Amino acid sequence: MLLVKIFIKKVLWFTILCFITLFSFSVLADQKSSFAETLMNGVYIIDNAYWRSNNLLVFIEVSNTWSGADTYATAELICKTLKDQGFSPISNYTVSMIEKTGQSQLLKLKCQ
Repeated sequence: MLLVKIFIKKVLWFTILCFITLFSFSVLADQKSSFAETLMNGVYIIDNAYWRSNNLLVFIEVSNTWSGADTYATAELICKTLKDQGFSPISNYTVSMIEKTGQSQLLKLKCQ
């Protein structure tokens, strides 16, 4: 009888743990999608933004006045905003800046 009670407790705890884990992943996925949408709608040069695992892909409109320094500064700003929004540990995330028309990758920055 005691073994049955212990087994039931373990199964109950395992079920609760699974539920919490699944709920946490869906909240993080919603937070990531929301972040990408806000980024895309708030910054005029960003044509598209979406997540692939922990890599935020950002497609940007590059003009004649756009420079590598602008790309790096924009990626750093995105990383800072991720940190401010509570994406932790921040070092798990990277931001890839990709030029829209040629689809060439301009920068891949690991957020620190």
